[in-house]
Amino acid sequence: MRKKQVLLLLIGILSLSAIHAQQVLKINFDNIKQKIDDSTNIFYYPSLISRAKALDTTMTGDDYFMLYYGNAFYPAYNPYAVSDVEDAFFELIDKEKYAEAITQGALVLNENPVNLKIAYYMILCYHLSGDTQMARKYAHLFFGMLNAIMVSGDGRSVESAYVVLKVADEYMVLNDMNLTSAGQALVGMTDKLTIETKGQKPPKGEKKIKELYFNVEMPFGYMIKQTQKTD
Repeated sequence: MRKKQVLLLLIGILSLSAIHAQQVLKINFDNIKQKIDDSTNIFYYPSLISRAKALDTTMTGDDYFMLYYGNAFYPAYNPYAVSDVEDAFFELIDKEKYAEAITQGALVLNENPVNLKIAYYMILCYHLSGDTQMARKYAHLFFGMLNAIMVSGDGRSVESAYVVLKVADEYMVLNDMNLTSAGQALVGMTDKLTIETKGQKPPKGEKKIKELYFNVEMPFGYMIKQTQKTD
């Protein structure tokens, strides 16, 4: 019973915070939603989604910023779900059946192209299959979305945390920075990752990274909404 009370208290606190969640650090989700819902705006979301699915390499940094953060309002957004198709994708990669994996990965991204992990492994699948042209197209998609996260903060404090839509995206950032997590703690609405310093080779004049912070307010907000639906 006590655990249930703690859970309810946590949800209550998160619900209160979620009321004001449309401004998350540097990201103004109210402004984003207004633009992506406007059919006359260049960032109209159905258009962005169509371009992402088509692997449109003319998409700009601004396009990817709106694509990534606008996904919080997309019907297919679910920061905690992993489909059977996604599981099959990684099983095929483990078996080095890259052509078959590509088919499964494409199905996942057709459902929702804002999936950094799948996009990253699609790059690898095409590269290992010898199709460098398609690998470059998926690289454009992946790095476009990754850069959107990277401009949301610097990850060095709670106040300047990277804003992510999925916890899984935290590890894609770490992967790109060639860093490894040695531990995790939740600080309010922020994941604080302890970073392994052994083997780090920072640029001259810079210190090793010991901690990185990721704001997870939007995934929490999704969890709250789903909990309220089942009450």
